[in-house]
Amino acid sequence: MCIRDRYQRRVRGGCKEAMADWKKEESFDLKGWQKVRKARKKLAQSYKTDKRTRDGGVAPSLYADSLSKGLAVHPLSVFDNRITAVNLFNAIMSVTSVAVGIIQIEVQWSETEVTPASSRAVPDVYVPSNNSALVSLLQWINLFQCALLGIGVYRYYFLVLAKQQARGLVLSTEGLYEAGLLPTYLVETFLCVLCPPPGFSTVITWHGTGDFITKYHTNDLIVVMMLPRMFQVYRCFLDLYGLTSVSLHDVGKMYHVDVDSVYMTKVLFKRSPFKVLGFFTVFMLTVFAFAISIFERPSDLDFQYFRNCLWVAIVTWTTVGFGDVYPTTDFGRAAASLCCATSLFNLALLVMAVQDTFRMNTPENLVLATYETRRWRREMELKAVVVMQRFWRCCMTATNPLVPMIRGQWEKDVKLARAIRDFRGTQMDRPERKEDMGLLLQDTMLRCLEISKKVEDVLMLQGYM
Repeated sequence: MCIRDRYQRRVRGGCKEAMADWKKEESFDLKGWQKVRKARKKLAQSYKTDKRTRDGGVAPSLYADSLSKGLAVHPLSVFDNRITAVNLFNAIMSVTSVAVGIIQIEVQWSETEVTPASSRAVPDVYVPSNNSALVSLLQWINLFQCALLGIGVYRYYFLVLAKQQARGLVLSTEGLYEAGLLPTYLVETFLCVLCPPPGFSTVITWHGTGDFITKYHTNDLIVVMMLPRMFQVYRCFLDLYGLTSVSLHDVGKMYHVDVDSVYMTKVLFKRSPFKVLGFFTVFMLTVFAFAISIFERPSDLDFQYFRNCLWVAIVTWTTVGFGDVYPTTDFGRAAASLCCATSLFNLALLVMAVQDTFRMNTPENLVLATYETRRWRREMELKAVVVMQRFWRCCMTATNPLVPMIRGQWEKDVKLARAIRDFRGTQMDRPERKEDMGLLLQDTMLRCLEISKKVEDVLMLQGYM
């Protein structure tokens, strides 16, 4: 037999073995595909059966049953949906009523009356004098909006009461007083119903230090008192992030945690701290700038321009205070002081947010520790190679009698000693894996909660819950 025939037989034998292996893999893939096809066939049959039962009016099939179980919701989620709709309505009414009140003030300040100062040490006093039909129309619109907002607040608190009654926290015969909601309801109703009364306006005189006199229009003060109703927007944020749902209250009840507004704020700040701080900063700067404008414009028309008031609020918020423009009235200084105190609170929250952002969790610490260990081992290998090289060179020169053992041998011994010292120093600098027990416990708790949630989902799909 020639060499060519032997080569062809070997090639054919290799091809047969390759075909046999390919057939094995193909048979394995075919088994997997057969399982997938059987599952698809079952789903298609259940869908067809469900379609026939729906057309014929028979009992629902497996497909409809699994679909209803998969889309099952909490029995008290109806209250959450209604409260979310009411909060959205209240937020819209709050923003629009404040906007209409600000427009009314600006229209009134389009014309002013000047009261001359009693001495050169005090400025002139300015009072708005535009009482046209447009101002009256805006007042009636504002009154209508505040009435709708009052109805929305009433609807919100009674939905909260009904939700508590459905959860069993309050008896069905108890009201807002027994549930502890009456004080907050009265305060919120007062803040949301308050508005400039149509056809009524007067001027309040405030006597400051010495001959300093300031006159405030009642509509201006009432609009400033309308600003706290903007917290209705905050409730919309809580609803948007799902922090008012019944599921969160159930989990809090499981761990004996009171899921109140403070806890919801903590969760919201934990989820997106920089968004919360950015919105809070812009909102508070706008509020304080408007308040300073209302309190300072009767004695200084420079504060009639909002950009000047915003500049004062910004330099006060950053605790810089250039001093080019500053409040002179008592109420203006009080607003600036409150702005400074709020900025310190905001700065503390900002420090916490930055610290939480740059704090590494357990997987990140594990990655860093693994990388440092590998780098240390690589450095140890390099140092060991250097020590071996220095030792080998010292041994070669020491055993060669033709090489003078004066300076050359001494220098090599010194280099060897330094290499050994560096090797020992690197060996002592071995990175240790530092683990935070608090983070480990937190991660373990989160994993347990995820597992319990998956078990609940499986039980709900099976129909046990």
